[in-house]
Amino acid sequence: MNFIFSTALPRSGTGLLTKSLQESKKITTAVGPDIKIYRFYKDYLVRKYSGSSLKKYFKS
Repeated sequence: MNFIFSTALPRSGTGLLTKSLQESKKITTAVGPDIKIYRFYKDYLVRKYSGSSLKKYFKS
């Protein structure tokens, strides 16, 4: 099984790409993961790998 992960900015055409991929019977897609997942992971990485020097670049 092969995986394709696609991310992009809002309003950049990823919805069209996803809808195009959904037309294939060989491809399964997942749309719209919650942004809280990304914030949680970002906060985790900042806590794990940095001190205050890196934390200033990220908003919580």
